[in-house]
Amino acid sequence: MKIKACPRCGSTELSLSPGEAFSALIYSGNIMCKKCGYIGTPIEFDSKEDYEEFIKFLKNQR
Repeated sequence: MKIKACPRCGSTELSLSPGEAFSALIYSGNIMCKKCGYIGTPIEFDSKEDYEEFIKFLKNQR
């Protein structure tokens, strides 16, 4: 199962970017993070372990 996350904060609470046509979103892949407001392409992880490593990396960067 793929996990999509915000590259800025790591949240998985994502939605389609507001103000864009649905068909354009399918091709652009843009999302909006509900936690930090990031709009752009999410990061996809192949496993929960990979996602957890990314979260650890983000916490160490702060």
